[in-house]
Amino acid sequence: MMKRILVLMVVIGLISGLGAFGGMAAFTDQESSTDSSFDSGNVDLVLGTVTALVTYTNMKPGDSTGPQSLLVTNNGSLDLAYTMSTTMVTDTGTPLLGDELDLTIRTIDVTTPGTPCDDFDGALLYGNADLNDGALASRALSASGNETLCFQVDFPGASTGPMSATADATFVFDATQN
Repeated sequence: MMKRILVLMVVIGLISGLGAFGGMAAFTDQESSTDSSFDSGNVDLVLGTVTALVTYTNMKPGDSTGPQSLLVTNNGSLDLAYTMSTTMVTDTGTPLLGDELDLTIRTIDVTTPGTPCDDFDGALLYGNADLNDGALASRALSASGNETLCFQVDFPGASTGPMSATADATFVFDATQN
């Protein structure tokens, strides 16, 4: 009997406790912040020319293409870093013509910015090194920024060859968000 009374008291206590919690009222409120939006930026490297940046026909030792300008522009919304490498499409002769030709890349001449590369005395970025090894270390460009690079290819006067050879190079620019 005692056991029944004890169980009955526990059950009554639990029911009373649940009733007390169930009978309690609470005020609530909720607010929302709407129209949160997100978009991603982009990287868009644009070159001033995509064909025939530097050309020369019937080149002989001692010849130079003279400096040629290339405008490099970041049309994207993010800062970027870019590199340039040379890919040889054709490189013939013994030794290879691309090994004999020297590539030099400089920044624009700051004394006469209206005439890019006229004196070819801007800061040296690459060279005087083999055309087929051409590589430009990472360069930073801010969003919507640009810079002018000056390219020149020389056939050194001390070179003894090759004759009747061909070197066709592609300058490949790779950009990554910075």
